[in-house]
Amino acid sequence: MDKKGKPLMNLKLEAKEEYKKKNYEKAVELYEQLYNDYPEDSDNWDSILYGWSLYYVYIKNIDNEKVEDVVELITNLTKQENKSTKDRACVFTLSVLKIIDYSFKSNNFEQTIYWTDKLNPNFLSNRNFKYTDNTGTKRKHPSDKEKWYVQRSKALYEHGDFGHCKISMDFHK
Repeated sequence: MDKKGKPLMNLKLEAKEEYKKKNYEKAVELYEQLYNDYPEDSDNWDSILYGWSLYYVYIKNIDNEKVEDVVELITNLTKQENKSTKDRACVFTLSVLKIIDYSFKSNNFEQTIYWTDKLNPNFLSNRNFKYTDNTGTKRKHPSDKEKWYVQRSKALYEHGDFGHCKISMDFHK
């Protein structure tokens, strides 16, 4: 053990094990220690698993004042993956979409614009989500890409940025 605390490999393995056990709060604690004690020794998988741990603890059910700081951290740790042709989830994209939705529903259009700027809409899924509700009615949710354009356009409009609003709407056509 060195002056930093737990040895690097022990810390990585323990954090990964806690993540696998879905003990996300403990995983966040260990990944924070890893990034504080060994910032230069963290790899891409460490960043991704740290990002997912943060997502499950703070973002999945947004009800925490830390959410903006946590999403900012996730966007610094990871990058947006191209989901236009893949189905696998991306912690960067899910986290940013979650906070966009939260900001939009709160009528915080300035924040909605800020967070939509973080995403490349060409990397968002075009696939709609179809389901039958408990009354037997068939329903359809818009794709992530459609939702991004709707929320961004409305936020730009409400913010009085009509020029960018029109460009955003024209681009989506």
